[in-house]
Amino acid sequence: METFGTRLRNLRLEKGERQDEVAALLKVSTASYSAYESGREPNYQRLGVLAEHYGVTTDYLTGVSDYRNPQNQLVATELGLSESSVHVLKTWKDERISSSLESSDTVANENCFMWSDIFNQFITVEDFPSLINDIGKRLLPSSRNVVSQSITRDLLPVSFRYSDALDLLLQETLKTIVLKMERERLKQV
Repeated sequence: METFGTRLRNLRLEKGERQDEVAALLKVSTASYSAYESGREPNYQRLGVLAEHYGVTTDYLTGVSDYRNPQNQLVATELGLSESSVHVLKTWKDERISSSLESSDTVANENCFMWSDIFNQFITVEDFPSLINDIGKRLLPSSRNVVSQSITRDLLPVSFRYSDALDLLLQETLKTIVLKMERERLKQV
């Protein structure tokens, strides 16, 4: 587990700050701040200032929690996701995507869907568990040997890898979801 000093240093570097800049924020000498990055913990007031400045919790800074954001912790714990996955989902939630399967260019709002709508449709697909299983087979290192094997069948004109089949399955499932949403939207108009 990371120590307070390590987390503080990483946050400072992520933000592109120098030690003297953070020291000035805390109204301490650069030497005192350097001691914080070496493991000495600041008083509660300064700990709060650091947490607010870096947008993290004091629990994260002191190593009590591995979650920077308490709201992300609740969602991540409940769903078994990483904090970075929760952050990505929150970021994408309000993004619009084109309903056109041929283009990913930004288009007028009436021709778009929200990513959250896509996620909701994706999760409620009847075959969602088997789809997630297929994604897992595609991504997990332990299944790389199987995924990289070629598939040869009399019905197929050429040989291709299992990973290619899984990729096509995922693409077709997403296209089906988008088409279904487009039909539902047209019914409402």
